[in-house]
Amino acid sequence: MNRLGKLLSYGIPQNELVDILNNLISNSFEAVEDLDQEKRFVWLDFSENTIEIKNSALFDTEKDMAAQVGRFKEKGYSTKGPDRGYGLSNVYTVAEKYGVKVNSDYVNGLVVFKMEFQAEKATAPEETLSSGAEDG
Repeated sequence: MNRLGKLLSYGIPQNELVDILNNLISNSFEAVEDLDQEKRFVWLDFSENTIEIKNSALFDTEKDMAAQVGRFKEKGYSTKGPDRGYGLSNVYTVAEKYGVKVNSDYVNGLVVFKMEFQAEKATAPEETLSSGAEDG
């Protein structure tokens, strides 16, 4: 079984996992687009039970960024301006629904999102990847 198959075995449907990843990756690229080229950094890594996304940050001080990271879970909160801030809130909502732990932090000038999939939520990959059609 490949790593994606293993992640899907934790019970989160493929479409919702893709939505979460799309949101986190898009946010990472948006966060660095106003930085000078040499300061842009986006990193994605995943293992059998974790996904980690890091990106460089635009904030001037660690204190400013740490305060921002603590609010990422709030619906409607955004560092990018008004009428935004629903994507990360949805990430947390969907993750919690499937028992996936999401941590956000600010470490060494990087915003870090780490998703941890819980073993007790694991299902057989065939159940997660099925089309929903019944046999028979």
